[in-house]
This record gives sequence, structure tokens and C-alpha cells, in this order.
Amino acid sequence: MRSSTLRHCSADLPPRRWIHAPGTPPSGRKLRVLHWNTLADCLATSVPRLSMKRGFRCEPEAVAWERRSETLKRELLRYDPDVLGLCEVDHYEDFFEPELERHGYGGSWKRKRSPAKDGVAVFWRKQALEGGLRRAKFLEYGPYRTKAAQVALLHRLRPAEGATT
Repeated sequence: MRSSTLRHCSADLPPRRWIHAPGTPPSGRKLRVLHWNTLADCLATSVPRLSMKRGFRCEPEAVAWERRSETLKRELLRYDPDVLGLCEVDHYEDFFEPELERHGYGGSWKRKRSPAKDGVAVFWRKQALEGGLRRAKFLEYGPYRTKAAQVALLHRLRPAEGATT
């Protein structure tokens, strides 16, 4: 493996620019939302067979879960989001849920239909928001299911009692 490619693919991601909603009242409640494609481990492990079709530019070792998980956690928490939307999520119960819970987030996950092993997750800062109604919807076209059927996860969130965000 070329060490320079691995270093490049494993490095911290560059800082992001926040996009502020136009017309937001300066005295109004602010809500920071972050959406992230986590690249599910089950999809990343297909790199040797499908790397050109999937567009990966790194060696398989660079996208290995053991290498990416800590960087991913650091990036997700870096911007201190109130709401976090994640897609291509696996490792929900053994990584995302416990790690984000440790940092004050509540959340839920919905897997795509079988045979898929990944899904979507929504997390929210429990100090600022309370989870309410939850609904999941499989997004399928026509009368036939496809292997790539997607899923949407919707949560009704409301300000937590005493929240000052």
C-alpha cells in the first residue's frame, strides 16, 4: 500500500463552512443540524470487488472500520450539532448509540429492508431537545421491492424543558 495515500485518506477532514438560514431572527432559538453519510462498514468492505463502481480512491485499509470509527466520531462531534442525521449506518448498537449517548445524545435507527445491513439514524442533544413521534417509511417505487430500497426516518422533536439553545 502506498503510505501517502493511506495518510491522505486517514487524515482529519478539512473544516466545513456553516450555511446560515436567511432571515433567521438574531434573537430566535438557534438549531444546529448536521447530516453525514457514514459509509457503512458493510459497504466499505466491498471495496476490493466494487472499488471503481463505488468511486473509492483509497486502499481497503484506509476505509476499514477500525481506522475510521474514531475519526468519524471526532468529526460528528466537532461541530456540536443539536440534531444529527446519519445515512449508511451500521454499527448502530455497538458504536453510534453508545458513543453518542456518552456525549448527551438520544436517537434511533432504522435498517433498510433485507438483504441490506445498513440504514439511517437520527440523534438529538437531549439537553436541548426531546424526542416525540417517530415514523419510518420504506421508499420503494412501484409494486416491486428492489435490493437498493431506501428508508426514511422522521422524528418530531421539541425543545426540552428548560432548554436555552
